[in-house]
Amino acid sequence: RKSGRSTLMFESVSSQFQSQLQSLIGTLSQTSPHFVRCINPNERRDASLLDASACLHQLRCGGVLDAVHVTRAGFPSRYPYSDLLARFHFLAPSRDATPGLSDQDKARAVLVSPLVNLSQELFRIGKTKVFLRHHVIERLEGARAQFLAASVECIQHAWKGNVARRVHARLAAGFLARVVSARQLRRAFVREEMARRAEVARLEKEAREKAEAAERARREEEERRRAEADRKDRQDEEERKRKSREEEEERSRLEAAADPDAAGLRRAENFVNSAQREKEKRLLQLHARQASISGASPDQPPPILPSISPTSPAPGSPVSLCSPSSVSSFAPSDEGAPPPPPKTPPPPPPPPRTTIG
Repeated sequence: RKSGRSTLMFESVSSQFQSQLQSLIGTLSQTSPHFVRCINPNERRDASLLDASACLHQLRCGGVLDAVHVTRAGFPSRYPYSDLLARFHFLAPSRDATPGLSDQDKARAVLVSPLVNLSQELFRIGKTKVFLRHHVIERLEGARAQFLAASVECIQHAWKGNVARRVHARLAAGFLARVVSARQLRRAFVREEMARRAEVARLEKEAREKAEAAERARREEEERRRAEADRKDRQDEEERKRKSREEEEERSRLEAAADPDAAGLRRAENFVNSAQREKEKRLLQLHARQASISGASPDQPPPILPSISPTSPAPGSPVSLCSPSSVSSFAPSDEGAPPPPPKTPPPPPPPPRTTIG
């Protein structure tokens, strides 16, 4: 109410409430309000406790379940054509082949495509939006995920095949290079192995030749030593025979000086023995020559010659020169000779010598 004397305007509580209500209604008419219902999880107001029966009771009392049932009975999902086509346009591949289609036709092509396959009862086509049942959007999302998975697999197949071909080409090139290098290495190894074996064979041959030369030298040295030993033995044997002859001659001379008859007998016996030894020597040489010609072993014993006794000749054989009768026949006659000097008793005769053939 205005006062005639004052410029201030006073407003009552009712007029303030009316003006605030009008501004609220104007704001609500300009926006799309969404109502939020708060549900208490439990009666004790504990943040970590959820009472399912109390929550369900509040939803039933608040009419939320009835509102959900009513919404599901109609078309709760509503999408503008631009949003629907931007998200699910690839589910209808045939729409690109038909130019000049409207958004309604494109949306219908998406919904009735083989991947989605919706019946007319599950969607409605409006002027600016498409109306869907409550479970249709899940089918659209599943078809979209299936199509994207197939597309991703196709892209992965192509990319992995390309990468595998590149790797295979690189490996093949490397394998060929390794094969060539392996062949070269194998050939070089074969050449080195052949050279090594040739060197080993040469060294073995040289070692064998050295061993053969050493063996020949050893045999020649043994032959030389054996020949030297044989020569020394022959010299010793000749020296021994010479000494033996000298001793025999000295004994014969002494015996002749002592007893001429015994000396003559001794000389005859020595003559026969020397003749027998010479015959045995010639017989041994003849036996060795025959053995070398016939191939027989020269170690076989030669035939044994009969021993000649100076006193008893063999039956049927001529009288030996060393017999007493032959010796006495060559003895000088005593007629007209001076009497011999008195004889000293002769020494005992030596044992008869026998030769071994």
